[in-house]
Amino acid sequence: MDNLKQIFRKSRNSRVGRGQANHAIRVRPTVPPKPKKWKVRGGLTHPAYWLKMSGVAGIAVVALTWASTLEVPEERLQLSWTLTADDLARVVTPGLDEGQLPGQINIGDQNLSFEAEITYTFDHKLQQEAERLFDRYQPDYGAFAAIDPDSGEVLALVSHQKSGPPLGNLALQARFPAASVFKIVTAAAAIDLGKASPGTVIPFNGKSTTLYKSQVLRHKNNKWTRRSTLTKAFSQSSNPYFARLGIERVGGERLNYYAAQLGFNRGLKSDFLFELGTTEFEAEDKWSTAEVASGFTENTLISPLHGALLAATAINSGRLPHPHLVTAVERADGVLVYSDSGEPGEQVIKPKTASSLRVLMSETVKSGTARKEFSRFFKSHRKSVEVGGKTGRLSGHSPEGTNNWFVGYAMLKDRRIAFAILTVDVEKWQVRPATLANQILRSYFSSQSVAG
Repeated sequence: MDNLKQIFRKSRNSRVGRGQANHAIRVRPTVPPKPKKWKVRGGLTHPAYWLKMSGVAGIAVVALTWASTLEVPEERLQLSWTLTADDLARVVTPGLDEGQLPGQINIGDQNLSFEAEITYTFDHKLQQEAERLFDRYQPDYGAFAAIDPDSGEVLALVSHQKSGPPLGNLALQARFPAASVFKIVTAAAAIDLGKASPGTVIPFNGKSTTLYKSQVLRHKNNKWTRRSTLTKAFSQSSNPYFARLGIERVGGERLNYYAAQLGFNRGLKSDFLFELGTTEFEAEDKWSTAEVASGFTENTLISPLHGALLAATAINSGRLPHPHLVTAVERADGVLVYSDSGEPGEQVIKPKTASSLRVLMSETVKSGTARKEFSRFFKSHRKSVEVGGKTGRLSGHSPEGTNNWFVGYAMLKDRRIAFAILTVDVEKWQVRPATLANQILRSYFSSQSVAG
């Protein structure tokens, strides 16, 4: 706490309070129940969220702080009774991008105005732990996004940059190759269509980490042919298996459909702006479909927050949550100007499909590509925590470097979390995302944390 003033100082380029002229709004007479959430009141005494980035010369901290008040343009709300999610997006999004979030908003004009307090969804301890680990390991770039899979509440957003011109909040940007994380989409499509199950066997030749046309388009069984189940292929991230699964069981058009179902190439309702993933391929072309289905392409991009949403569908009965940052906006007299609707999210795959995804993802940490990082996690009281995930690794160009992923979920009784961790290494490898996930979940499910 000694360095709070340094960490939470305001940006010199702050434009807080410089919005357009406001118009008065009227509030709905009915008052929803007051949410029981940790409130952010502005200033330095109640920090719940920050973004730290390293500058070119030495360490320059860009703090995500709470502005005391923020004038909100209300020209669209003259006939409205309440604030909407779109109105909040105009207020909150610049704060996420520029390093400031408002603790209060000032709504009104010269005749009538009032201040309203914003209640955010962030988990302070989770945010701190993720930030501490990025500071410790110092990857060139990194991001962490975590949500409550049931409500869609954003629990943490961390963006880390070791050097170079600031790139903004990396947790919200779909500039990173999805790599093998997209295998979640391919598996979901095949299972949801009834074309595969966790035990489905597809033969392939060659290494599981390579992808050649001879492995996929000209496959012939021989004495070296390997036969893997979907569960094993997912946990080991087998490229030729998923390429053949995409071509022979799903098909390009239906793969494109399920990509859209799971958030790619479209928008999603929220109270802040963020980027969902994009994918480009020729659905009629088998090889193009094979590359996308296996994640072996740079043309499929995703944001860390979108990765967390994908993981959430596995433990949310196949629903894609609507992420949100604000629980409520409340006037000083207790009247709620805004309250989150609490929508459960979109049903994008069948509940049975989601259960099968959990089988695949849990095997990744038990015997698959994240086994080593989680080998000690399940000892002591953490053996009761269910964890699942998917790793991914592929070179990217914005920024330049090797993109490493761990997208996952964890749950213990009614304590549930879905998250995504990304690191980008320009030259030297620093830390695996699964290692970071292990340590973050250890903290999140510690006896003290669970009790609290």
